[in-house]
Order: sequence, then structure tokens, then C-alpha cells
Amino acid sequence: NNKNYRVNVSASLEDIKGRSLAKDYVFEHTTRTENIPPEILKVVPEKCAVQEELREIEIYFSEAIDVKSFYDAFSVTPAFDYICEFNSQKKCVKIIPISPLKQCERYLLNISTELKDENQNPMKKEYSSYFDFFIDYEKPFHEVSIVENDLITKVAPDSIIELNRQKKLLFEWNEKIVLDSVNNLVFIEPAIPFEIKPDEQTQKNFIIDFDLTGMWGIDFELKIVKGIKDVFGNATEKNFIYKLNYSDENERPVTFNCGFIKNGSTYKKIKSENQFDSIIFDIQTFPVTSGNNYVQTELFLVFSVSNNSNGIERFSAMENIGLTATNNCCDLLIKQLDILPSDSELLNELKNENPDLFSFAENQGKFSIVRCLVEIENTEKKGLISLSIKQEISDDLKNTMEKDVICKVNKL
Repeated sequence: NNKNYRVNVSASLEDIKGRSLAKDYVFEHTTRTENIPPEILKVVPEKCAVQEELREIEIYFSEAIDVKSFYDAFSVTPAFDYICEFNSQKKCVKIIPISPLKQCERYLLNISTELKDENQNPMKKEYSSYFDFFIDYEKPFHEVSIVENDLITKVAPDSIIELNRQKKLLFEWNEKIVLDSVNNLVFIEPAIPFEIKPDEQTQKNFIIDFDLTGMWGIDFELKIVKGIKDVFGNATEKNFIYKLNYSDENERPVTFNCGFIKNGSTYKKIKSENQFDSIIFDIQTFPVTSGNNYVQTELFLVFSVSNNSNGIERFSAMENIGLTATNNCCDLLIKQLDILPSDSELLNELKNENPDLFSFAENQGKFSIVRCLVEIENTEKKGLISLSIKQEISDDLKNTMEKDVICKVNKL
């Protein structure tokens, strides 16, 4: 019953002499009582927002349907567990969820052409519908926290956010947002490298991690541009601006201010800003010789370091300070290296006797003086003396310089 039959004999059929049929032969027969395809009349709920617990989904058909075909034809995304209850006429089915539906989710219902009526007539085209479960139409909003190691601290509105190398900013949203759009809506001025790390699991937050190399002492402005959307299309309508500052005293970089070498009874100032300045060694202190006549003098290197630091770390100074000369104009050798404490008598004496050498003493941070005992063998030749300080020189807080320093002096 309720079947269409078709018998086909193709033109390739031949008799024993190889003669084929002139055309295909077709015979059709049906045991169906009608050939009208079924239709979906209504789905409840359909294309709306459900703001209360959903007990059932109702689907109404134009005629009695084949129950087995409904199970083959029906699907819902995202999937949930359910049972089906058909009425006695098989013109309505109730989809009853037996597992909780997810809030803030859009459910898509689909019924394919596998659906048939009791006469096995298939539905002509697919039917689809949807409903939004527990979706609000409010625009998303967020809170900002500072993440430092395992500690999370809320940021007060309109406060200046103090950064350091360990701190990251956590943006927590009240609902799921479209994370892919965030990268195009976050800006920092002046520009610094940063990385946005979205929480793909919850889709409700992201972390901004900053690369603060070379940025100490700078104020920044972080702007979250309007247009961040939740997963249902509601978008923020205003820009959010946050003031940032990177001036953590514990992370103040080491800065080389200047050096000065004792040349007889005076001091010669050495600064990277005065490249190729000239020096003439005091002939009485550094007589010209042909070899093996080294004279010891003092070279003082003045650094600015964090107020919370105890000064330059001695071993890092030993590894990262060098003196060289060209054209055999002289021979230089650092024999001993010490760090002068900030209250040392020698440092105070140097300041008192050479106030012009400490004219930069008003800058922030505090001084750390590296005292080098240098053996010099002077010659008649001219050349370049180079003082090199590598970026890796550090204080006892492990802060380094932001770049290498090279000071070149013409030896006359």
C-alpha cells in the first residue's frame, strides 16, 4: 500500500538477431490513494525570544504524517535530549526537552524532505525555524581588573592604571562577545606592542598583555572603540578610554649618565653625547714609553638606578664594561672594579670637588658609581679610545639598560 511502482525496459534490449527496441518502455502503477505532499503549518515557538523555561516545541502538519519519517527528517542545533509525543491524528508533534537548554543560545530547527505523509508523499522542500532562549537585548558591558601573578584586583573607574612587567589587564564581559572582532577595536597611544588573549571557552573575557620594553616612564591611553558585539548582535555604543602609566620604581631601567677619568690632577668627562671629544694624557702622569710602563689611574662611571636598588651589580659590571684603543695609541687594562656606596666618602669628595661633573644630579632615581682602576701605557701615537657598556649591565633588581652605550674619545 501507498507505493508508486515503475517498470522500465530500456531501448538497449535486443532480440536474438540484435534488433533493439525503438524506444524505452515505461509502465507505472500506484497503490496510493492521494499524491498531495505534506506541509508544515506552524512551529511554536517560531523566530522569537523565549524568556522563560521552555517546556515543549509544537509542530503542526497539514495532514497525518509517517512517524518514522519524522525522526529521520527532524534535527535541532545545538542538539539536546528530547522525547516526541504525537497526537492521535498524527497532525501535531510535541518536542519535549529532557535536558536543560543553554541560556543565551539560538536553537535552529530543521525538517528535511525525508518527512512523508501516511501515503508516503515526501515534503517538497526543507523547512527551518529558530528561537532564542533566554536572550536579553541589552548591550554588553565589562569590568577591568589587573592580573598580577595569581592576584586579581578590580580597577576603579577613572583611575590611572599603574603597569609593570608582570601586570596584565583582564576585561570581563557580562555575556558572550564576538571575540574575533576585538583585535580591530583595541588601540594604544603611543603605540606599544601588546597581545590580546581571548578566553575561547567562556567567550566572555580577554586579557591584554603588554610588551613594555623601552617604555619606562611613559603615559599611555588604551582605547576600546565602540562596536564590540555580543553573540546576538548587540553592540557597545561608546568608546572606553583607560589611562595607563609605566613607572614602577622597581623596574626603572639602568641609565648611563657619564664617566670621568682622572688625568693628572684633573678629570676628563666622557659622555656618549660628546662622541670624538679629545683627550691628551698628562705627560707627567702618563709618560710616553715603548712598553712595560703602566700607570694606574681611576675611571668613574656614573649610572642612575632605581631608588629601591642598592646599585649596579658588581659581577654584571665586570662582564659588560670594556675599554679598547686603536692604532696602538695606548694600552688600557681594567685591573679592579668596585661599586661605591651612595654614602661613601670618596663619592662625596668627588661631588664636592667636581660639582660640574654631577650637574645631572637632579634627575630621578639615584646614583650608582662604578670605580674602575685602570692601568694605562701611553705611546706617541694617536687613535681612538672606546668605552663600551653592554645593555645587559644590571642593578641588584635585575633591571638593565635599554641599549648598548659606546663612548669614543680621540687620544691626541
